[in-house]
Amino acid sequence: FKACIFRHLAATGLDLISGVNNTSIVGCIFEDIGGSGIRAGFYGDLGIEAHIPYDPKDIREVCHHITISNNLVTNCTNEYWGCDGINVAFAHDVDISHNEVSHLNNSGISLGWGWTGVVNCMKNNRIHANNIHHFAKQLYDVAGIYVLSAQPNSEISENAIHHTEKAPYAHLDTHFHNIYLDQNTSFFRVVNNWTDSDRFNANATGPGNEWVNNGPRVSEEIRKNAGLEKEYIYLLKVLEE
Repeated sequence: FKACIFRHLAATGLDLISGVNNTSIVGCIFEDIGGSGIRAGFYGDLGIEAHIPYDPKDIREVCHHITISNNLVTNCTNEYWGCDGINVAFAHDVDISHNEVSHLNNSGISLGWGWTGVVNCMKNNRIHANNIHHFAKQLYDVAGIYVLSAQPNSEISENAIHHTEKAPYAHLDTHFHNIYLDQNTSFFRVVNNWTDSDRFNANATGPGNEWVNNGPRVSEEIRKNAGLEKEYIYLLKVLEE
């Protein structure tokens, strides 16, 4: 999917549900969406307990080798507040890079599912150099980047995260973060992310997580380089016209 526009939709803009692989979503606009802008990977069904590791015998079911890059994802989650700009569940070898993700009721980018420390089908995932801002408009227990469960060899790097909104109804009026490693998150490198505050959380995490150089003191160059790359800024401007 390249140079596509997904606009004025009631639920998810684009959903890669099961078995999707070697697929790219590049240079697209996702705007005025009722649910998530982009969603990929298996979130379970009525026969699956969400807390049990998903590692199917038939590996063809798993989404893998997906690139989500240089997309504008904005003004989403308008009907389903609990959705996010970009959601990825059980999947591996997913690269989410150089997107601009903004104006959302919940989190910016969410990666992982299952609340499990057991190594499963998730691995080799990367969230890199995204510009995430103006999120948490209606809900808290959120983050610019939110991750769950064991994902060996995965990385959150060189993102810019800023301008958390003030949610009017949230019962936990301080439970918002720039980066949030939630239950059993394991084997993540969290490095060189620029944020406008030192709000980070690691809740009941597993082993193998590494935090290096994150917060407002990170290089200004990292902040400037996050988000859409120059050639895609021009492409998206042409699309909008």
